[in-house]
Amino acid sequence: MSDYYLTLPIGIEKNQVESYEEGFYQDFVYSDNSYVIILRGGNAGLELPKNENSETHSRKEYIDGTEMVYGNVKTERKAEFDKAFDIMKENGLKKK
Repeated sequence: MSDYYLTLPIGIEKNQVESYEEGFYQDFVYSDNSYVIILRGGNAGLELPKNENSETHSRKEYIDGTEMVYGNVKTERKAEFDKAFDIMKENGLKKK
């Protein structure tokens, strides 16, 4: 996704990309273990994580042909992640 502008919450500690034949996954991991995963390509899909308790949240969206999931997001940061996803959903993903 390096050729697209993403709107993500600040504080990313790890950003890794894994390519496969039809596309790639990109993982963004935060210090509190919350994460965003982006998938662009075919023959694969992202599952919505199973929430182990009511303290963590997840969300899945399709934006401009890109599948996006956030997970393990604590209640106090949920609005921040929702706002980021809402902005991308509203504005689309812009090419750099």
